[in-house]
Amino acid sequence: MSDSLSELRRQVERISSSGTIWFAATLLGAAIPLAGLLDSGWRPGDLPATNAIAWWVGAALVVAAIGSIAWAGCPVWVYEIETEHRLKARAIRGGLLVFAAGSIISLVAVLAAPA
Repeated sequence: MSDSLSELRRQVERISSSGTIWFAATLLGAAIPLAGLLDSGWRPGDLPATNAIAWWVGAALVVAAIGSIAWAGCPVWVYEIETEHRLKARAIRGGLLVFAAGSIISLVAVLAAPA
């Protein structure tokens, strides 16, 4: 195996291991605030229609992002190493970006709702 291929393999292994950590972090980052809201008696249906739509869009983005990060952290490789590296790198970077965006959208939807 050439040096560049072994370097790509090491990078994919690094992405997979860091992806596992990011997966756990995003699960906790989504579950803890949601559990606090639900435990306090809050429900998405309590939001005005516009805020509820924004909250559900944000929640869908968070779920999609967690799925993307989970795939990036999966140690199973099904493509050639170059393709695997490109896809996993994009999945983890994009997943983190979408997770942040979805979290902010959902948070703003809740905080902007009248009390």
